[in-house]
Amino acid sequence: MKKTIKSLFKKHWLTILIIISILPFYFAFGCPIRFLTGISCMGCGMSRAAEALLHFDFSTALRMHPLIFIMPAAAVLIILHKRLPRKLINSLTAILCALMIIVYLIRLFSGSDIVYIDLHDGFIYKCVEHFINFIT
Repeated sequence: MKKTIKSLFKKHWLTILIIISILPFYFAFGCPIRFLTGISCMGCGMSRAAEALLHFDFSTALRMHPLIFIMPAAAVLIILHKRLPRKLINSLTAILCALMIIVYLIRLFSGSDIVYIDLHDGFIYKCVEHFINFIT
């Protein structure tokens, strides 16, 4: 058991480090990308959609993020990626990325209340604004 954990950490140390560093940030401020820039990310609403699915509220899940229903398939691909042909994995990954970009752009420019741009709300903008006010 101890060797398994050690080998897992050796193989995925960077992923584990990123997850550990993002989790507190996520719970304190929400999405780190939206917090820093004021721009919603492509996965915005995915956590709320997954929560809605757990409550069998399919319409809310679809409204929160339309691609929530293909995420279980993506998870299976991640788990089975070594057992499937590389060409298939690459093709499905490209399709998923294209879908994420297309859905993101549609949601961003359709006036969605979940995906939006509000640069004045971003931490970076506030810091720059504060710095400019300080020096002037």
